[in-house]
Amino acid sequence: MEEVSIKPTLKKDLCESINKLIEELTTTGKETLDKKVLKRLFQQASVSEEYLDLSKRLLFQQLEINHAQIRYGAFLLVNEFVTRSAHFRQIFFPDLLRFLDLSLKGLVIRGKKKKTKLRPLQVGILLKKKTIQAMREWERDFQDDAHFGLTIALSYMRGLGLDLEVNEAEGGECGSNRKDLSDRTNGEVEMSLNVLRWEMEGREEEIQRTLSELHSCFTLLFPNYSDHHSSVSIRVIKDEDNSVIVETLEELKKLVSKTHLPFLKNLLLSQHVEHDAELKNRLENLQWKLEKEEARLTKLEVLRVLVPMIQTGKR
Repeated sequence: MEEVSIKPTLKKDLCESINKLIEELTTTGKETLDKKVLKRLFQQASVSEEYLDLSKRLLFQQLEINHAQIRYGAFLLVNEFVTRSAHFRQIFFPDLLRFLDLSLKGLVIRGKKKKTKLRPLQVGILLKKKTIQAMREWERDFQDDAHFGLTIALSYMRGLGLDLEVNEAEGGECGSNRKDLSDRTNGEVEMSLNVLRWEMEGREEEIQRTLSELHSCFTLLFPNYSDHHSSVSIRVIKDEDNSVIVETLEELKKLVSKTHLPFLKNLLLSQHVEHDAELKNRLENLQWKLEKEEARLTKLEVLRVLVPMIQTGKR
C-alpha cells in the first residue's frame, strides 16, 4: 500500500498499524473478513474521528487497485465501517459516486473512466452483486439520516439500471445483447445528467445564500477588508458586540468545508457532467467561490477577551 500523508496530530505508529491492518484484510482473497483482525482495526480506527478519516482514505486507495479480490476486500471493510460508524457515513456518503464507479463499472483514474473488466471475473461479479445489495441496505437503514450523497448515488444507480440483479451470463453487465447495452448507455448519460441537474437545482440556492451571508458577515466585521490582502491573517477580537457575527462565521465555515464543497466535488466526479458544459461551468464556478471563501475563513483568527477572575479571600 502506498504511503499516505499523516497529519501532525496523529500518532505515526497508530497510523501505520491501521494501514497494515487494512492492507491485511483487503488482500486475503477470502469472501469474509477475519473477525479478530477486524476487531483490532476498529479499536484503533475509533480512537478519534481523524483516524476514521485516515481509514476512509486508505480504503479508497485499495478500491483504486485494479484487482477484483482487493476491491472486494475493501468493499467488505467499507460496509463494516458504514454499518458501525455515523462519522464514517458522514465522510463516506459524499463520495458514493466515486465508490460506485470503482465497485460497479471499472477502474477510475484521476476522474477519467478506464474501460476494463476486473479480474478474477467471478470475484468482480460477486463484488457487483454485493455492492448492489449493500446499497439497498444503506437506503433502508440510513436514508432517513438526510445523507445527500446517498440520495444522489441511489438515483444515479437506478438511472443505470443497476438496482437489478447482475446477469452472470453477461459477465456482470446488465442487458441481453449489445444493442440493449448501447441503448442503456445513452439513456444512462441523460438520466445521470437529469439527476445531477436536479440535485444542483436543489442546492444552488442554499449555496448562494451561504456565500451572501459570508460576504455580509465579513463586511460587518471588516468594512475596509480587501481580497487583495488575502495572504494576511485576519484577526478579530470576539466580544459582546460581535459575538453573534463571529459565531455565524464559524458555523458557515463548517457548512462550506463539510457540506457544500464535498457536495460539489462529488457531482464533478461524475464522468457524465462533461456532456453538459453549462452545468459543469456552474459547478466549477460555485466551487471556486466556496474555495476562495474557505481560504479566507482559514485565515480568520478569533481572539477572545479574557474575563479577569475576581479573587475572594476567606475571613
